[in-house]
Amino acid sequence: MGVAIPAGAAPPVSNSSPVATANATVTGNSVVVLSTVNRAAKQIRQPVFCTLDGATADCGLQGPTSKKLTSYSTTLTGVGVGTHTFAVTFTLTDGGAAGATVEFNISPPPTPQESCIALGGDFALGNRGYTWTCQKFLPPYFADGAESILAAACGGVYNGTWVGWENTIRLAGLYCF
Repeated sequence: MGVAIPAGAAPPVSNSSPVATANATVTGNSVVVLSTVNRAAKQIRQPVFCTLDGATADCGLQGPTSKKLTSYSTTLTGVGVGTHTFAVTFTLTDGGAAGATVEFNISPPPTPQESCIALGGDFALGNRGYTWTCQKFLPPYFADGAESILAAACGGVYNGTWVGWENTIRLAGLYCF
């Protein structure tokens, strides 16, 4: 059974309050933040105000806009390990405002040992005069990209890979001085 609305009645009130959103995508210690507000660009008073952990931050560049949506995107690099909060405030030309926050976490990079184990290798400290080695009996070989993962974890002089015969068992290694 439906509800009858008198013919002269006003249409239902729609919510036209300003609404802002903020979303973060973390890659290593870099973060891309996309902020939006449900208003056309001409309805937003410049500058847009942003903070990272309470300190003024760059809001980035305005992206494509439409009649009812404006977006900004910024890339934050070199963000420290830990939990962070990015906030954006859009002040509107009619005096209204909309704000949003997004919390994200930067994890510490994996240790060389964690990286080696994740790649299926055996980790050893101080092996053969190296700071550390990551060894794996062959086959199977280390996965593509293993060298770049362990080079990033080296923290010293990364010296690449070796493949050798140890008592007739083929062995591969990634090592760091």
